[in-house]
Amino acid sequence: MIWDPATVTVGEQIVSEGLADAFARQLYGDELGYARVGVPHLHDDAVFAKVVSGLEITGMQNFTAWVHGDETAARYGGTPVGLPTGAVYAVGNRLVDAYLAATGRTAAEALLVDRRDVIDTALT
Repeated sequence: MIWDPATVTVGEQIVSEGLADAFARQLYGDELGYARVGVPHLHDDAVFAKVVSGLEITGMQNFTAWVHGDETAARYGGTPVGLPTGAVYAVGNRLVDAYLAATGRTAAEALLVDRRDVIDTALT
């Protein structure tokens, strides 16, 4: 995936993080395959809904709170959006896992799938 920093979306970032974790789980199992920072929020429906509401946010300059959480955004002068640290990993895992379950694909087979297909399949 080639990203233009000005037009990349939060959704692309989140799907990429979810695929990275899914691929790690495929190779090393669940214990090592989840980004530790996201595990506390993996089943938090409020965090999931908040992140999903921002999937179309564009431009890496607008990503700090969405990708790294409010604490990091505030530290670097960004605007908080109501997200904890690690939310991107938790939501990325949920979206990608739902997509993989629905399609029967592996993480490796899904690497070139358009992020919109992953998101649309996961949310239906």
